[in-house]
Amino acid sequence: MPVRVAAALLLTTGLASAQDGPQSAIPWLTDTLTPPPSASEPAPEPLVDEPIATLPLNDVRRDAAGLVTARATGLPQDGIAGSDPARIRALIQSQPVRALPALQDLAMSVLLAELQPPDAAADGDPLFAARIDALIRRGAVEQAQALLEHAGAAARPETFARWFDAALLTGRDADACATLRAAPGLLDDLAARAFCLTRGGDWDGAVLILDTAEAVGALDPVRGERLEMFMLPELFDGVALPPLPNPPSPLLFRLADGVGEAPPTRDLPLAFAVADLQSTRGWKTQLEAAERLARAGALDANRLLALYTAGRPSASGGVWDRAGAVQALDRAVVDGDAAAIGAALGPAVAAMEEVALLPVLADLYGEALIDTVLCEPDPGVDAWRLALLGPDGARAAATKDVPDAANLPHAAALLRGDPIPEGGGPLATTVAEGFATRTPMRPEDRRREVERALEVALTLAGGAGSDPGDIAAGLSRLRSVGMDPLARRVAVQMLLL
Repeated sequence: MPVRVAAALLLTTGLASAQDGPQSAIPWLTDTLTPPPSASEPAPEPLVDEPIATLPLNDVRRDAAGLVTARATGLPQDGIAGSDPARIRALIQSQPVRALPALQDLAMSVLLAELQPPDAAADGDPLFAARIDALIRRGAVEQAQALLEHAGAAARPETFARWFDAALLTGRDADACATLRAAPGLLDDLAARAFCLTRGGDWDGAVLILDTAEAVGALDPVRGERLEMFMLPELFDGVALPPLPNPPSPLLFRLADGVGEAPPTRDLPLAFAVADLQSTRGWKTQLEAAERLARAGALDANRLLALYTAGRPSASGGVWDRAGAVQALDRAVVDGDAAAIGAALGPAVAAMEEVALLPVLADLYGEALIDTVLCEPDPGVDAWRLALLGPDGARAAATKDVPDAANLPHAAALLRGDPIPEGGGPLATTVAEGFATRTPMRPEDRRREVERALEVALTLAGGAGSDPGDIAAGLSRLRSVGMDPLARRVAVQMLLL
């Protein structure tokens, strides 16, 4: 007997309807996550096949929508107004996920800020889709979901799929499916509709849709069998299903996860890591996912701290050592014990630097070190590095003379706005060259400042390992378009990370 026929018989006889059906809070991901193009390649295609022809007067201009004001990010509000939309779209998609924290912050600010859209884009929203996809690719799924909702795009056919993906990733599959059940036309995916009918307990409707999809050739065998297994796993006891592709499509990941067969997210694109933040995951799995997202600038440092301190490490090595080291430092900081902080600082710095998470430690504790350890006669290099890298680095640089080690004097001078001392090695010399002169902004760069900053971010993707000429020119360019604070943060991070 065909599986779907057997399923239909079970459903219509009430054997399955007596239960709530398979439920899972683990979300799934869109299958449109592809490697970003370079800025020189053609701009990525928008999400919709056909542009929207009209815009109601009371509607939200999605290109202009944002979660934060331009002022809050430090970006000029009209910083892309004079840019070509295709160029900005390509630059947005090309920004590397792994970069200096200051450049990660720049990318996130461009994706989330309320910026005046390019003048040439007055009749459409060509950047909105690119912003959403870039956020998802960086693992910033919660931010993408919030931006879609803020822009009123959650209930629009052309953008519903992105909101649906984001809602599922953040554990809101019940909300997403309720919306789709109420308006099936929002998503032209029969398998997704069947999934949502199942989530709502309409098993007969789900089977009918599957039969229809198969009859019209709209359902490939892998998706069909995985969906059937999700609906009635007892019918597949001992049945070998086709292996999942790598990476799986969104629905395949979600369906496999629903029966306990989802692949580890560490082997999948970054956005899949959001699924492992759900409370249904084990602590170690949550920690490892949170570290990946924090390293990409998609997860706030305090959320990672909350996970690090959520329990007592039950083993040693890897993430357990990092959790233990951060816990020890956190206890010392809370107690305000300078000696205890000094003792815990070295192990914490070593553990976090090994996995490129030192910026997180600086965000969390850099400011506290100014009023504790830096007051001691010999704070040590680790304390100075974190304090200067932290959110109040300028205050740290102004407290007293820093030791002549590890580029600390050069970083402190940058934060104070003083001339950079001579010496310190090739990198310090290169940084000094970038701040040697300040070229006035060119007329053609006005209202294109953000475009220029994104171009610099691409050339400096290698951080301190970038070409020395690119470093000096990039820092100078940022300053020439009015982004001196960003140039200084980039330079400090190059020197100290």
